[in-house]
Amino acid sequence: MTITKSKQRISDFQSHINSNAQRIRDAGNEAWRLVKTKGEVEIVRQFLVGRGRGTDYLNANLTKALGTGGRVVKFASIFLHQVPKVFGITNHPPATPSKLPAPCELGDLQTLFLYLDRTKNVRQVRSVIFQAKLNPAGGAYVIDHPEQRPLYDTCPRFVYESVLKGEFRDLPGGHLRERALQYLFVDERSAQGDRLVRVRTIPADAGSGAFENYGEHLLRFLNDSTGLDVPPSATTKDTWGRVVWDMINHVADAVSKATPVRKSGLEGLLDHFNHFESHEEFSIDTTNGEPFGNGGGGFGLQLIIVWDPELGDENARRTERPRASLPQELGKMADEYLKINEPDYNKRVQLKDKLAGEMADFALRNKISPCELAEVALHFKHEGLIVAAAAAHVMKPGYDPSHLLRAAGYATRKHVQFKIIQAFRAAHERINLSHSSRKAYLDVAKGYLNGADAPLKRAIEQLRQDWIKADDEQPKHIRQSH
Repeated sequence: MTITKSKQRISDFQSHINSNAQRIRDAGNEAWRLVKTKGEVEIVRQFLVGRGRGTDYLNANLTKALGTGGRVVKFASIFLHQVPKVFGITNHPPATPSKLPAPCELGDLQTLFLYLDRTKNVRQVRSVIFQAKLNPAGGAYVIDHPEQRPLYDTCPRFVYESVLKGEFRDLPGGHLRERALQYLFVDERSAQGDRLVRVRTIPADAGSGAFENYGEHLLRFLNDSTGLDVPPSATTKDTWGRVVWDMINHVADAVSKATPVRKSGLEGLLDHFNHFESHEEFSIDTTNGEPFGNGGGGFGLQLIIVWDPELGDENARRTERPRASLPQELGKMADEYLKINEPDYNKRVQLKDKLAGEMADFALRNKISPCELAEVALHFKHEGLIVAAAAAHVMKPGYDPSHLLRAAGYATRKHVQFKIIQAFRAAHERINLSHSSRKAYLDVAKGYLNGADAPLKRAIEQLRQDWIKADDEQPKHIRQSH
């Protein structure tokens, strides 16, 4: 796929973001309002890893609306004990470095936007790092810390005191710096007493910079109005890119010690959150919720992942896509499924059920989502893989079944069709499918009626009754709008 097409897909996504502007503002503000804890570090931690708020709330209330044109959106978070410490450097080379009197935190929270193609190659990266405080300081500066303020406002570079001790990094200058380094106030209060979180651009001078509610910042970050672009390669020599990749690798190293991540760097983090359609696995807290002592700190990384299966290397032969990218064992099981020819009906169904379940379990344990499995099954039109994808959807029913829907038209075996109907019913119980979406699934199911045996007919009828009931339970004005 050409660079032009890649840019067009990203531009289309940004346009879609703008069409959901108020929804994004409201969700961003509410995600912070729901954090009820106290203390600067604990507030940030709970925003990142707490259930029902922060990242979890954004997944529940934004991702479905933002996923369009085949894209899948997911918010994910990591929180660490170790805070990267640096000395701000007040002068430029080749002069002998003039360090600030004491080290300070490079930041408390980093937000990272990742636009990924079909094979999870990074097409666009953007990032901002925040210094977090409870409230703005009074007086001449909104941040009055003697080392943190000049580090963000004026220092041309810094040297690591921890993480990469002794290594120097430059900081961006001019208007680019305002996109990269910002302040975050996490405990201001509205007139009603609710938590109000605001972002402030640098410099910290009381008469400079600009405040905006977090919801507005989230909108601007998603549509590329703030945050600074980062080259997608970890070996970049770009000024801001080196700082951002330092932090990505720092977080990834900490995560690899706390979780069974199989790969290093960003690839390892994405591997952990590989099931982008599922929000059950949305955070890693390497602190295990342990309380912080006096002066204890933490560093958080929030990922905003946009996975776009429509983007990929279209110069590669399509016949090279797939089953080779699946574990060989899974391909063998799929072939074995098609060979089951037990003459006794009940035993045959038991054998097929057992193998379908084993394939689904194998795929999920190897971080292959039901959606990815269905995509490969569609490519090969392989009913052994289709039934595996259907069984995986039954085991993990929170995934979008649209990939399975496209593969369902190639299912001719009654057992495969039966498993697909089971998957559709399981998805209906967990996902709020629209009326038009349900109709598309039911149309496929009705196509199975010709030649269906009694169990398949019952399953299709039950699916139809479930969805009639779902329509009846909707408010009347919504039903009429359909």
